[in-house]
Amino acid sequence: MMKSKFDQRKNVTVSYKSFLIKLTFSFSVIFFFSTNSYSNSSKRSPWPIKGQIVIGNLFHTPLSIRGEIYFHHGIDVLADPGTQVYAVSPGIGQLFFDSQNTDYRTGIIVTEKSGKTWVYLHLNPSTIPSKFDNTYFHVRVKRGELLGAVTGAGNTFPHLHIELWEGKRPIDPMLYLKLIKDIVAPRIKEIVFFKNASDQYFEKKNNKFIILSGNIDIVANITDLIPPSLYELTPYEIYYSVKSLDKNNKAKIPKTLSYRFKTLPGVNKVRPASGYNVDPLIYDLKGKIFEIFKYNKKYSTKNRYLNYKRNYYFVVTNGFNGKVDDKNGCWRTKLLNGKGKPVFPNGKYRVTIYAKDYYGNEATRFVDVILNNSFKKVSNYKQ
Repeated sequence: MMKSKFDQRKNVTVSYKSFLIKLTFSFSVIFFFSTNSYSNSSKRSPWPIKGQIVIGNLFHTPLSIRGEIYFHHGIDVLADPGTQVYAVSPGIGQLFFDSQNTDYRTGIIVTEKSGKTWVYLHLNPSTIPSKFDNTYFHVRVKRGELLGAVTGAGNTFPHLHIELWEGKRPIDPMLYLKLIKDIVAPRIKEIVFFKNASDQYFEKKNNKFIILSGNIDIVANITDLIPPSLYELTPYEIYYSVKSLDKNNKAKIPKTLSYRFKTLPGVNKVRPASGYNVDPLIYDLKGKIFEIFKYNKKYSTKNRYLNYKRNYYFVVTNGFNGKVDDKNGCWRTKLLNGKGKPVFPNGKYRVTIYAKDYYGNEATRFVDVILNNSFKKVSNYKQ
């Protein structure tokens, strides 16, 4: 019996590892869009599928597969099986697939002249043009050229998975694709306080104020919707601030950027994964994820792939503009100044969280707390 054209390709399977090793583009500094560029869609690439865009997971969505929690590092666009997929930019294309699961884990890689590389995953093998027959071949691809169609395999969540790489770092494809309509601001569901780098949290006293002391992790449960998708996703930017509410106390932490997901916090040069047996680069892309999200006990980030309703508990004090520091990332309420006096005297404070999406829609929420580092009853406040 004659082997099918696609069966013959299995002899020349290219893994993600060999794909990344073969890339010769420079590891230049990533070009980051400013928040003012949200409205500038003229220089962006078209989406790879036509019609309404419905997003199931973003580049920075934390996922759990087989007990492993990791950053998604791509965009999942929900699409019916058979939906045609087109190249968003011109470049040099190449076939890749997992020989153990070709029906689901097959895709095309297209590297632009600039060096950025687009990955299109979950294509139906029988729909891929014949010029991609051999995984050793590098072929020219035009913008808008048909690459194949979305597979029906694994049809509990049919979708196109899109990645974007520059050097050895995944970058956010949303910043390079055409803007889609979104007027819904993120939702800040809850603000809670933990002892630094622990799962011990502070509770309200008599259902009124939370009384804090020591080194504090400020944690916020934040989600975002991009209609018409029903999936709760993560916001693009998160900030926080702290301000004294006492007239004679000017102590504060100004509005501080915690996370901006142009790339993944804590992820620098990624070591290519050896294969496709779980998910591309799953182990390398965990990065500092356990320092960014709370996963344990009462306050827990939960995100199973098919669930619409999700919880994301961000440790906002651990993020410093894309870098993560669990040890020093906290509100140091016992900090002293050069004169040996407390930077944050005991009293009442307002902690505010700000969350912004890709389009500048912003949400804010605050909680008033009491600092009591002497562990004595704080005067002027009834508990």
